[in-house]
Amino acid sequence: LVLTRKFEDLGLRVEQVQMEDLDMPNHLGGRQRHLLKLVFSTVSDLVECRTLLKPIVDENRKRVTLNNAYSSVSSDAAGDVEDFLETLVDLRDYDVPYVMRVNIDL
Repeated sequence: LVLTRKFEDLGLRVEQVQMEDLDMPNHLGGRQRHLLKLVFSTVSDLVECRTLLKPIVDENRKRVTLNNAYSSVSSDAAGDVEDFLETLVDLRDYDVPYVMRVNIDL
């Protein structure tokens, strides 16, 4: 996966997961969404990756908002890092402090 190659020095592991998206208007219907779960070996690696991805995601979100069409973001990236990173429009759990995230997951 492109993210694994881009952040290989951080010991990144990427998993595809299905989770209920509570931001969806019909989230009580049990519909699940495909998401990428990024797993790091240390908290400092997590923070470093988040620091690198946050501006990219913010810029992509602005672009999507300006286009006013979420589907305009291409889901078939050509394989190079820049194209794939342009498809990232959301980060989850980035605003939850690490200690709280550990307590939630336990």
